[in-house]
Amino acid sequence: MSVNRCNFKLKINLFWIAVSVVSLLLNTSCTTTEVLPQSNDTNLSSNTLSQVEQELGIEIQAIRLSAGGYILDFRYKAIDPEKAKILFSREIQPYLLHEATGGVLTVPTTAKIGPLRNTTNQPVAGKIYFMLFGNAGKYVKAGDKVTIIFGDYRMEHLTVE
Repeated sequence: MSVNRCNFKLKINLFWIAVSVVSLLLNTSCTTTEVLPQSNDTNLSSNTLSQVEQELGIEIQAIRLSAGGYILDFRYKAIDPEKAKILFSREIQPYLLHEATGGVLTVPTTAKIGPLRNTTNQPVAGKIYFMLFGNAGKYVKAGDKVTIIFGDYRMEHLTVE
């Protein structure tokens, strides 16, 4: 009888954890339709993706839908840790632009965990890092083109997997 009771309690705990995670995702992600500066803005780089990767010292691995479509998971590998340090800056807030609609997705920030992205002081060459963008309305779908904007850098025309 005690095994059944433990299994029941475990199922209830897992249920509430799942409910909490979904609630967190729905409440912390922002989606707007504000118009952003185009790539001809003098403050933003209009270089090709490979040039941006070289300037930032990274290699883009993928951008994928995750958590049932409520999160976009951007993965990149640090090639040159000194150049890549800017991506870990807490002062610069990255955001994702949905190219078809102009919608903006941000990195959710939670009270206990903080921003859902890596913010280390010392990136390691060859290590893969992440940034998660909230997609509460499931506006971005697989196959859509997106641009990730980080300070003066634009990683344009990335295809969501």
